[in-house]
Amino acid sequence: MRKGSFLNKLRPLSIGSAMADLALLLLVFFMASTTTEPPKGVEVVLPIGTTQGAEQDSLYLTISRNGDIYFDGTRVGVDNLHDNLAMRQGEKDRPVAITADRNLDYAYISEVLGILQEQDFLNVVFMSEPRETPPSGR
Repeated sequence: MRKGSFLNKLRPLSIGSAMADLALLLLVFFMASTTTEPPKGVEVVLPIGTTQGAEQDSLYLTISRNGDIYFDGTRVGVDNLHDNLAMRQGEKDRPVAITADRNLDYAYISEVLGILQEQDFLNVVFMSEPRETPPSGR
């Protein structure tokens, strides 16, 4: 073969960049197809208040207007809530996000908070709608 021939100019093909492209495409696909909305189980009207972002790694409790309790999207009774929390004692450091209807009687919330306290789930956040206007003095 001659020194400047076409075959001497060929180099080995690297597939490293193709793998990086494929990994990026898979990452984008999974990010676009994953939902970040917590399971609700029932539609509720939230109270208005100052809010901070709820962490994604929360346990979710939803209490409907008539007092039905949903734990991570599944309807449970008061006794079942106690049992479900007892089975998840290894997760008691996770925040518990409570979503309750604004017209709900406080007795229901108090009962749920009592169960959470009995089971040592003490990191509790309440979900609310953001205020439309900031409070005066801020």
